[in-house]
Amino acid sequence: MQLSAVSTILDWESGDDAPSVSQLYKLSKLYKRSIGVFYLPTPPSTTPPLKRFRKPGGSEVEDYGEVLDRLTRRIESQRHWAEQIQSGVDNPEAVMVFEGRLPSSPLRASQLIRERLGITLNEQLLWHDPYTAFKFWRDQIESYGVLVFQNDPLSEKIPLKYFRGLYIHGGAFPAIILNSADAMNGRIFSLMHEFVHLIIETNGVQGKQLDSEYLEAYCNEVSGLTLVPIESFQRDCAENDISTENPPSNGILQKLASRYGVSSEVILTRLVRLNLITQEYYSDKVNELQAIYEQAQAIKKAKQKESEGGPPYSIMVLQRCGRRYSRLIKKAHEQRKISLSQVSTCLGVKTDKIPKIYQEILRSIA
Repeated sequence: MQLSAVSTILDWESGDDAPSVSQLYKLSKLYKRSIGVFYLPTPPSTTPPLKRFRKPGGSEVEDYGEVLDRLTRRIESQRHWAEQIQSGVDNPEAVMVFEGRLPSSPLRASQLIRERLGITLNEQLLWHDPYTAFKFWRDQIESYGVLVFQNDPLSEKIPLKYFRGLYIHGGAFPAIILNSADAMNGRIFSLMHEFVHLIIETNGVQGKQLDSEYLEAYCNEVSGLTLVPIESFQRDCAENDISTENPPSNGILQKLASRYGVSSEVILTRLVRLNLITQEYYSDKVNELQAIYEQAQAIKKAKQKESEGGPPYSIMVLQRCGRRYSRLIKKAHEQRKISLSQVSTCLGVKTDKIPKIYQEILRSIA
């Protein structure tokens, strides 16, 4: 923390009394830290750099900026609260354990993950829209004790060039954080990608010590095969007569993407892996679809700005904090393990917003 900024706000002079609570609130708002931090004898260290997280193209980035640093501090606090509260509530939600190493074959690894998550192909094909698909994948992944968070699109807005998804390992509750700026289909892939990372972090891969470059390729391949089972996809390709001589139109790409609840880029990746399209076609089509997406997003933002609409506040809180975490906080409060003020702190909301958030939690369970 910079002393000059502190002095500017508090206008301290030699011999002045200690700052008032209102002054500390100003500091808390400026630095996005709790008031208790300013009573420490020395400034706290910043969050250590994360090992790895996804950005567009699957590459890694080290300079993630102050906003992402602030986001990870928030998630670390919520993970700590979840661990403390989980140990004190009566009849907490069961946490499943993913046992055994992943096979070195991405295909067999994907089949194992689908089996453990318990999502059948018939069930997946009934979802129809990416929001439903995301809900089911997230719920099943959270059943393994993984907390799935998203950044707040207003106070924690982070461009996709910084990250699409990241994981935090260790403790009772590992976490996956997704970028709310991403398309829902993109978030589904990032969710699966980071879940594969967490499994490897905990269990490893049979007979392999993966270096960084191969690890990313392995996680991408396992994620793609998990979300788009190969036998079903090959039948779809045959029905649509897809080949290098007859590459798919944008309409067919979108139809297949909607069928599996993934992005068109994931479908293109599956096609190039099956040698049904060329690498050149893949690259050209990815660039074309990205331009179309950016144009559609610009139009969407303009319409939202005109209407001043958006999801209800209670839904945004659940998206930010995650469903399993929010249910845990609600249960602890109902069992009088934590106070209403503590609920406010754990969820990062004002107390008068909590009843509607609880209503949304109940609706999401139904």
